[in-house]
Amino acid sequence: MWEEFEVGNGGERGEQLLDFAMENLLTQWVRHPTRGWQGDTPSRLDLIFTKGVQLRQGIEHECPLRKSDHELLKFFLDVGLRVENGDGYKEENLNYARARYNDLRKYFGNVDWSALYQEVSIQLKYDKFKEIYNEAMENFVPKYTKKTLRRNQWFNKNCEKAKSENEKAWRKYKRINEAVERKAYRTARNRYVDVRQKAQKEYEQKILENCERDPKMFYKFINSKLHKKEIVEKVKVGDDVHEDVSDIVASFYKVVTNETELNGSILPEEKQIQDVIVSKSDNEKVVNGIDVYKSMGPNEVSNRRLKECQEQLLEPILDIMKTSITMGQVPVEWKRADVVSIY
Repeated sequence: MWEEFEVGNGGERGEQLLDFAMENLLTQWVRHPTRGWQGDTPSRLDLIFTKGVQLRQGIEHECPLRKSDHELLKFFLDVGLRVENGDGYKEENLNYARARYNDLRKYFGNVDWSALYQEVSIQLKYDKFKEIYNEAMENFVPKYTKKTLRRNQWFNKNCEKAKSENEKAWRKYKRINEAVERKAYRTARNRYVDVRQKAQKEYEQKILENCERDPKMFYKFINSKLHKKEIVEKVKVGDDVHEDVSDIVASFYKVVTNETELNGSILPEEKQIQDVIVSKSDNEKVVNGIDVYKSMGPNEVSNRRLKECQEQLLEPILDIMKTSITMGQVPVEWKRADVVSIY
């Protein structure tokens, strides 16, 4: 027994562990048995050692996981440390799934686009468009605080209810320790396992059925199953060490594209495109064919919002495109790209 510094039935290895703990001034915190089932003699098989660290509130014994007969041990370390999360967790994001599209269409329909049409510079035209677009997003798209999703998305209300009943039966069994309570706990435990397995199976089946329509959900599920997470290593350029590899890659390609020489021959005049005509119907065909599930690019204009409000937005977009073709220039945002390392 640890309280009396005795090995009991531990034998030689028990003596070695006790000597090691005493020589290194370790404190052992578990005072009660952690395993005992169906008439077996309760055993203390799980130990917690610390040195120079105190535990707040002692050790809490909780219900075993699934069909295990080892109790869970819950404890809090009193080490005087605090994790600083900063204000990132307070950052609000636009909840596009709850956007008020009727109000968006009405807003864009009432906008006076004459100021945009009168602009001569292609960049000023696009800046004016983005100003109106962003103002609409702020007014008609609600905000939410991003939360970290639980690991097991399939853990539904039925699982929570079965878990609560399982823990309640276990506490009653630990308190009374009679055959009737033990049987009730085993019944609740087995039901909890069955409910979990059923919920997980139904969730995975739903993902398989919707994988073609919603591939993001499928890949998110696959990534959650990966135990080993690949990371992008740091890159050393000269004497500087960079953690953001994408910036290095972007700078490299910027240099390469700036230094590229045009050695190709120019096409004969009869094979060159003299006029590029873009009509509203052409834009409608493109917008109707876009994938609304694609992520936004660097310009932060969503395919979903563009498709929902195409009747109100195609005219100003068409004006921007015609000006771009006439001047031979494009807005800066159209030349941007999210550069990431693929490895």
